[in-house]
Amino acid sequence: KCSAASRVLVHKSVKEAFISRLVSAVKDLQVGRADEASTFVNPLISAHDQARVRDIVKSAADEAIRFGGRILVDRSFEKLPGHCVGPAVVELPLARAKNPESWSQREIFGPVLHVIAYDHLMEAIEIFNSTEYALTGGIFSQSQDDIDFTLKFIKSGNIYVNRGITGARVAIEPFGGFKMSGTG
Repeated sequence: KCSAASRVLVHKSVKEAFISRLVSAVKDLQVGRADEASTFVNPLISAHDQARVRDIVKSAADEAIRFGGRILVDRSFEKLPGHCVGPAVVELPLARAKNPESWSQREIFGPVLHVIAYDHLMEAIEIFNSTEYALTGGIFSQSQDDIDFTLKFIKSGNIYVNRGITGARVAIEPFGGFKMSGTG
């Protein structure tokens, strides 16, 4: 889905606790047929797209290892029905994530998530705004001051606060892109 999460920016002080919970959750995700109620990750549209996303997972994993990151979960080659690809989660250092050639900067349209740790809120804002696409973004924080500060600087067509980042009904609710995304 075009508004699904592709990057998670997490403060270094909570990174390991967050990763532990995230990895556990991703391992439990049901991948399968779209017409099964228990499915959370649907199949891709074609065998070509399945192969493309699996190749991207390999490249993203290589990138992470090469630049000091790590592969947290790789379910991309599980034996699944149809054109399914299991989710992959890669941790990538902030310095590499800023590079426009990084997989964390690209639209993949598959279940690939990059985790990027930051020290200061302005670093998170910088990496948030660094992609050429900006359809959807979200902020999760217990600090209203951090939320208010972040909202002044992040650039995205749709910004969700302390809730899931998907679910807007296109053509029913306000929904539009920013930068190279969507309807402007």
